[in-house]
Amino acid sequence: MGYREYLPHPALRTIVECYWSVRGRADSFWTVYPDAAMDILFNFGSFIETRNEAGSELAKNTAFVIGNMFVPIQSRTVGDTDLFGIRFRAAGMARILRIPLHEFNDESLPLESVYKLAPEAEQLQTLSQQERVNFLDRWLLKRISFSSSKPEAWEYCLNNIVERGGNVNVYDLSREVGISQKQMERKFVEKVGPTPKQFAQLLKFRKLRERLEKKDDESLMNVAFDFEFVDHSHLSKFFRKFAGLSPTEFLKR
Repeated sequence: MGYREYLPHPALRTIVECYWSVRGRADSFWTVYPDAAMDILFNFGSFIETRNEAGSELAKNTAFVIGNMFVPIQSRTVGDTDLFGIRFRAAGMARILRIPLHEFNDESLPLESVYKLAPEAEQLQTLSQQERVNFLDRWLLKRISFSSSKPEAWEYCLNNIVERGGNVNVYDLSREVGISQKQMERKFVEKVGPTPKQFAQLLKFRKLRERLEKKDDESLMNVAFDFEFVDHSHLSKFFRKFAGLSPTEFLKR
């Protein structure tokens, strides 16, 4: 089973983090962890995801909006697998959808049910991976409005949270830019999905998980210190909240 990432058109890189694909033939299980991102997923093969202990097979040759996750998803492939996705940066999906993004939290919904001008999976199925990238580049460039205006206060807060990897006090940040917490929260749930605090935690978890995957022999005390946790116990409790297991258990897997 092979996973690959592809860069979007330069004009899209502030909105789209990457395109990605999973392709192969195998019966396998894997865990998808919360990553502070939303995706559009095209399923051309057999793919099953499990949320809250309820399995659901994503229909073949169909596109789905994958909302921000707060818990891991257990996924399974059976036979031929061909997944192709668009991973959006925070608030990037709001450039396409006019629906408050919190409605997609911990949900997978057919793209055609929320966006009538969505490309059909059949249009992409027979294309090569690079042709899929080019096709989706053109589709997004036609439908995204690019703003040259100065970022709003909530966008400044969002960018600050991203730049600091989630290690930020949301209350202090809102005071710094002169926006109330309620205003910022209202904008975040509409344009990002999670609340500012939830988004900061999801992003911090993503950075923490990536750190553990790259340096699996590193002292957890060093990791706790770098991520501003009080101690190892504090780190483990935070990690378990989003991964469903401790850092030690995660590394063993």
